[in-house]
Amino acid sequence: MAYSGTFTSQWSSGGTNKSCEITKSSTGRVQCEESVADDETDFEITLPTIDVSACVAIFILSTQDVLLETNADDATGGNTLTLKANEPYIWWTAAPFVNMITLDIVTNVFITNASGAAATVTMEFILDTTPA
Repeated sequence: MAYSGTFTSQWSSGGTNKSCEITKSSTGRVQCEESVADDETDFEITLPTIDVSACVAIFILSTQDVLLETNADDATGGNTLTLKANEPYIWWTAAPFVNMITLDIVTNVFITNASGAAATVTMEFILDTTPA
């Protein structure tokens, strides 16, 4: 089965309007959406192992400012992302910027929310699951 994810970008300034779409497809998908209460520290979300080298596209979005740590509640052996409310973390193969998730997610993700309101955190990974 094939899975796809599409990134859509728009620009508007001084009467100029531009938009484009980038679609990435592959054989696997991991998705998760969790509600994280305000004042929650290291809220644990269990995910299957994600081999970063197999990632084709990543989309992570929070409705509030949160801290995301992978693999341990202190990010030991993982990565830390500071997510701003409604500003998605995105990456795809051949993107003109580096993937900030450099280490495999082998256990869990931990979310700290001190924003003043509950946050909805959405994570989507499109993966190449074909054997190497």
